[in-house]
Amino acid sequence: MGQALFHGFDEAAATLAGAAAITGRDLGALMRRGPSSVLTRTGSAQVAVTTVSLAALAVLRARAVAYDAVAGHSVGMLAALAAADVLDPADAIALAARRGTIMDALPLGGSMVSVAGLASPIAVDVVRMVRRRTGSAVVVGLVNGPQNVVVSGEEAGVAEAVRALHEAGSSSAVPLTVSHAFHSPLMSGARPAWQDVVAAQPLRNARIPVLADSTGEPLISQRAIREFLVEQLTSPVRWDLVCRHLCASGEREAIEMGDSKALRSLGLPYEQLRVTTMAAPQFLASLRDPGRTPLRLAGRTI
Repeated sequence: MGQALFHGFDEAAATLAGAAAITGRDLGALMRRGPSSVLTRTGSAQVAVTTVSLAALAVLRARAVAYDAVAGHSVGMLAALAAADVLDPADAIALAARRGTIMDALPLGGSMVSVAGLASPIAVDVVRMVRRRTGSAVVVGLVNGPQNVVVSGEEAGVAEAVRALHEAGSSSAVPLTVSHAFHSPLMSGARPAWQDVVAAQPLRNARIPVLADSTGEPLISQRAIREFLVEQLTSPVRWDLVCRHLCASGEREAIEMGDSKALRSLGLPYEQLRVTTMAAPQFLASLRDPGRTPLRLAGRTI
């Protein structure tokens, strides 16, 4: 995880060293060797993902890459806020560590299933009906595209929702390997502690628009950002709305910070939007070309 960045760019290596100092953990060894059972736990994964995203940001900034707005998917919003100068990168790493620890402390349970092949508005309605009928805490926790949702919540409710979505015409259902049901009501137990952390964290107004992953709308004021950070724990991710906003605003080019291709894949249904991933070796090589000036960054997902 992040090895091409950490070994190829001094700025990225410095970000990793700083993250290790902030967290008191050898994140480099964890991302290099695992074990995956530790790395994939939310207490580790969130800070690791944020560190890789911020390492990528440091590389881009060192090369004066221009961008006029940012967006982040789930915990990727913390890196996006750093890119918009709402937070210092060190504070974003510390917040990611606290966020992961707080969520990791919740009782294990719940599930998440990625469902494709059914129009997302229909999928949302189907899951809403299942929740009303069964009383189960199950929701569409992520709308990642026109026919791509993730169902999240209590295991029995998720199973029932997946069955109902199949009957409605979905083509696939893939269980996700997670410890908790993120972006669902099962995360509400983490809100009080996280709200205290967010309340104590100094924030600045955004230098450029930060697109909220729950609405696709820009956040600017520190007050709005603070409220968003708390609500985000139990709000659905609406990456479809983020992509629609980018297209409607006339933006055509985006960079996925980090070492993943996930957001590039999620951008494919939107023909107007061209997403380049920093996971591509040719893109990393191009960063040594000072003539390249991408327009927009997108935070890495978890």
